[in-house]
Parts: sequence; structure tokens; C-alpha cells
Amino acid sequence: PEAPCALVHRTPFQLLIATILSAQCTDERVNRVTKDLFRK
Repeated sequence: PEAPCALVHRTPFQLLIATILSAQCTDERVNRVTKDLFRK
């Protein structure tokens, strides 16, 4: 089955960083932090 990814990302690199961060905190918190971190 296709399981959705809870981490918000646009590129494989962003997914990698979000995955590393998610080991230390919740996916919700990672999404809040990476929103500013990945801002262009």
C-alpha cells in the first residue's frame, strides 16, 4: 500500500534532512522548522 509521508519536502535532499531531524523530534515539529530552513 501507498503510505503518505508526513514530512513536507520538495526535493530528495529536503526529505533527507527532514528524516534526520525527525529522529530527534516529532514530524510536526520538523515540518515547522524546515518551513523556515528551506525557504528560498
